[in-house]
Amino acid sequence: MAKPFCFFCVFSKHAVLLLHGALLCFSAHALDLVAEKERIRQEVIQDTPDQTLIDALTEIRFKREVLMKLAAAEKAKSQSAITASVGREKSLGYEYSWKNSVHGFKVEMNWRESRLENAVFDDSVYSKHTSYRSAGAYYVLRPFENGVRLMTGLRLNDVNTTYSVGTGSAVNVNGNRVTMSSQDHLIYRFSFPRVTPYLGIGFVAGDRDDDGFEFFGDVGATFGRYNAQAETNISKSLNVDAKQIENELNALRHERFSKRYLWTAKVGLRYRY
Repeated sequence: MAKPFCFFCVFSKHAVLLLHGALLCFSAHALDLVAEKERIRQEVIQDTPDQTLIDALTEIRFKREVLMKLAAAEKAKSQSAITASVGREKSLGYEYSWKNSVHGFKVEMNWRESRLENAVFDDSVYSKHTSYRSAGAYYVLRPFENGVRLMTGLRLNDVNTTYSVGTGSAVNVNGNRVTMSSQDHLIYRFSFPRVTPYLGIGFVAGDRDDDGFEFFGDVGATFGRYNAQAETNISKSLNVDAKQIENELNALRHERFSKRYLWTAKVGLRYRY
């Protein structure tokens, strides 16, 4: 008769083996530290006859030559940084790196101040409103010791531009000149895609093993094609057909929003800890 399978027995056996291995590693590491401390003590004895000084100097050298190096090596395995930039595009981000800072990731928020200004297109004056906000998540690779880094990832965008015509204004719609009444409205809306890929290159000026402040700069692009939409009721009141509005919308997109990417550039400070 076959013996029933005992999950607890198998689990316990593997747990004991893992614990035994961990204890062996810990014991070996502890023995290395003891041997290193004894080596330092023998060197101190050769130069110092005073027993009190021998103990004190041994402790000082052991902390400086062994323990501090171990702490620095452990810290080099992972580092974090807070980033911030100002200018036309502002940003606030967080970076984490591991494997001696060669690989890492970054998350950030980017925004620009909303702008309201007049814009001229097709002999018509529009009120132009621009808003720009985005969030990004990137993989960061720093293959060189000179601070150059490569980034790739995704952006979540809220980037919109609207062209609107006020009451009493005259506007061309595909060759048809019309004057807006108080009941009429015409808005052309251009929106960048919500989720887009990002590719960039950057530079960090500072010692990658030290904590503290350092300068950084990033240049990159996120790729997508603007969506265009018209909101209007003038086709009912001013006898402008939908095809004319669509043609004017496409002409505006072709002239002002034909690029399938958005450039981004920033210079700022990082605080590494």
